[in-house]
Amino acid sequence: MAEPAPKVPAVPPIIGERAAWSGWRWVWLVSGVGLLVALGVLFWFNPAQHSFYPFCAFHRLTGWQCPGCGGLRAVHHLLHGEVVTAFRFNQLVVLALPCVAWFTVRRWLRGPQRGKYSHQAQARWAWFALGILIVFWIVRNLPLEFFRLPAE
Repeated sequence: MAEPAPKVPAVPPIIGERAAWSGWRWVWLVSGVGLLVALGVLFWFNPAQHSFYPFCAFHRLTGWQCPGCGGLRAVHHLLHGEVVTAFRFNQLVVLALPCVAWFTVRRWLRGPQRGKYSHQAQARWAWFALGILIVFWIVRNLPLEFFRLPAE
């Protein structure tokens, strides 16, 4: 009598992981194309001169600046290589963009199997970022000329 065949998983584990990762690659691809289109629009159309960009509801209602106020103008000037002018519009955006880019590229290169972080580490980074955001929000609304936006 013949021995029964050994049980073989329906989908080998490595193929299952690759299939899951390939789905995320589409998300990264579509996000990357969308980002390039948005950066192209920001490069060619200055937010200070075109009215199709969104306005800040917080600034309109209170007269105070939110952490994102001046961010589009800062990115526009960064795309033109004008770092000092960009920094004048939004210091946080100019300082945070390299960090965000580094984390994003690092995450993309690692893939899903090597890029898993503990929830505790993710929570610490989220609280740290939120703290920086709140401090910047408060400081930029103090009567200090350095943090005020140039005339809109």
